Amino acid sequence: MDSAATSQLPESVISVMNKFMRQNNANIHRGQYELSLSATNKYEAAREVVKKWLDADSNYEAIFTAGATAALNQVIFGLKPFIKKGQCIVVSTDNHHSNFVGWQRLAREVGARLVVVPVHRNGRLDLTAFRKAIKDKPAVVAISHVSNVTGVVHPVNEICNLAQKAGSISVIDGAQAVAHLNVSLSKMKADFYAFSAHKMYGPTGVGVLIGRSELLQTMEPLLTGGGMITEVTEQKTSWAPLPQKFEAGTQNIVGVIGLGAAVTWWHKHSSQAIWTEEEKLTKYLLHQLSKIEPVEIIGPTDLASRIGVVSLKIKNLHAHDLAEILADQQVAVRAGHHCTMPLHRLLNLEATLRVSLGAYNTPADIDKFITALKIAIAKLS
Repeated sequence: MDSAATSQLPESVISVMNKFMRQNNANIHRGQYELSLSATNKYEAAREVVKKWLDADSNYEAIFTAGATAALNQVIFGLKPFIKKGQCIVVSTDNHHSNFVGWQRLAREVGARLVVVPVHRNGRLDLTAFRKAIKDKPAVVAISHVSNVTGVVHPVNEICNLAQKAGSISVIDGAQAVAHLNVSLSKMKADFYAFSAHKMYGPTGVGVLIGRSELLQTMEPLLTGGGMITEVTEQKTSWAPLPQKFEAGTQNIVGVIGLGAAVTWWHKHSSQAIWTEEEKLTKYLLHQLSKIEPVEIIGPTDLASRIGVVSLKIKNLHAHDLAEILADQQVAVRAGHHCTMPLHRLLNLEATLRVSLGAYNTPADIDKFITALKIAIAKLS
């Protein structure tokens, strides 16, 4: 029950990756022989599958990265020359550190102001504070689509619309969203959207940055090396066209193939059916937790705008102690600040216990968790 950290892989994804490594393993974009051409075709086919899955129209390009963190760092590095002293960068208190720390450093380096928009106690973004911040016409608005602590789904369509009207660049961390929501970039109109494969039933070590082509054209690549150049002289280098410009060196080819297979798995098994079942499980989990008196659920208890990522505080008990006893009972959850220290500080929390549901969870899993949690509480009380 720790899918928000890393989800398990469907057998079909493992099978596709295994077949590729056994029968198609070669470098891409380099060889003219059949094996290399086949690998290149599979790699590029995965790119198109991902773009179609996220309803990214022709204005967008998909860049493969090492993960959501790498994708967001590329955006931060690439936008640095365009952010001026005195401008502001808007982030949310509940952003993952990957979409917070880099902007903090960038603001310090260029003399910009970092404006941190708070969330309410229930985890929902303070839209009044956000609308006030947007009046300053920030250079960048960087928000999480879904909180990895509270499970809250932020109104990113509205946020991106307001950012666009203010002339701001919108950067959305979709790491916790893509496995649980129908994401349409054509409707959202985010300038940049980042996510990792390993949180949506794909492998670790691969992620995606989808960005507006016109912006990507103006940005400098964070990584340089082979495969991302047109020409190199002793004094000057010109970059390759998109998307190769941002894919230096040998990529995680089998990881990209696995990501494409994960998206194919979604289509085959009907993502909407999976999400409907997840919603039922989340409702059941919240109901069962509400019956345990010492438990405080961090975030909303209704299903109107949340997914099955549920963090808990139990009075006078430390989350790490609880997680250890749960682990002894073969229940896998996460304890800590979940890379969101500003949020935990805002809510006056040292650490929380996080349960996160995936496509493979069942009511029996929740029953086992609830039983184990009661045992842990009894042992520590």
